Amino acid sequence: MRKLTYLAVFETDGGSGMSVYFPDVPGCVSCGDNFDHALRMAKEALALGHGKRWGVSARAY
Repeated sequence: MRKLTYLAVFETDGGSGMSVYFPDVPGCVSCGDNFDHALRMAKEALALGHGKRWGVSARAY
């Protein structure tokens, strides 16, 4: 299986919380309490929400 890479855009809410979305994967968005949490949630959202459609495996992380 080939490895795919997606651009993730992280935005702060003005505090410690962050949102993240993938411009190349419509509808794939997530958020977290801080950057590390948002990163974990983004990986999960990409793997679970679009895994079959985009060829992403949760094991890729």
